[in-house]
Amino acid sequence: MSEWQPIETAPLDDTWILLSGGTVDWAEFAFGITCPPVVVACRRSEEWIVSLADSGYMLTRYREPTHWMPLPATPFSNDAPTPISEETLTAPDQSRPYMKPRYVRRGH
Repeated sequence: MSEWQPIETAPLDDTWILLSGGTVDWAEFAFGITCPPVVVACRRSEEWIVSLADSGYMLTRYREPTHWMPLPATPFSNDAPTPISEETLTAPDQSRPYMKPRYVRRGH
């Protein structure tokens, strides 16, 4: 496996990599989600995007990472992405619009 590298050398395309040294956008403060020490992320526009699906978030921003590393190889012989046909895609439920996080006061 590769060594950790300074964030300035990270790929700025859609390549998924490991990041460390930063924090998840507002989720830790607003919802009490602890930011893991290492996240899987990719660069989209001017932001690092991470997936925290096990915390209830599909994608969120990762702020101020300091280091990155390429993803390790998978245990499978074929690391190529699995193609998805349009028939398997479903539209999101539009009856529940996205709600911005609210300020949560702590320490009462």
